Amino acid sequence: MEGITHQTAVMDHEMGLINGEMRQMVTTINGIKHHVSGVRLNVENISNTINYMNANIQLLGHDMHRMSQPARSLNNMFPFP
Repeated sequence: MEGITHQTAVMDHEMGLINGEMRQMVTTINGIKHHVSGVRLNVENISNTINYMNANIQLLGHDMHRMSQPARSLNNMFPFP
């Protein structure tokens, strides 16, 4: 009977260690989750910035096309050989 009590005490001690390690893992995983959320927000901000830049570049192309129209008209009126 004493052997069973000793084995139970050893198992209780080991379960306590496992429990502590699991708490530490949960803390680590929560930290990782927090960092991944930060990365996700950064990627979202980068995506929004790229979309904004794309829209501005498209507007710039439209403006350049519009501003070069008079030069194309002159080229049609005075063709170069």
